[in-house]
Amino acid sequence: ANGELIPNAGTKLTSVDLGLRRKFTWRFILAKTKYAIIGSDFLSHFQLLIDFKKLCLTDPLTELST
Repeated sequence: ANGELIPNAGTKLTSVDLGLRRKFTWRFILAKTKYAIIGSDFLSHFQLLIDFKKLCLTDPLTELST
């Protein structure tokens, strides 16, 4: 992050399949970026956990990881 504002093209309500045997419906902000970003608000809302040691995302509800 270099402090510059990123122009956005609005929002889109969509469902995302992260391979955790459930879909996550969320309103995403659309922007031209090199990499897609899942924010901490999304992770917190769905109670998803980041395992930095294993470099994966864990869902305590389904007990699955990606």
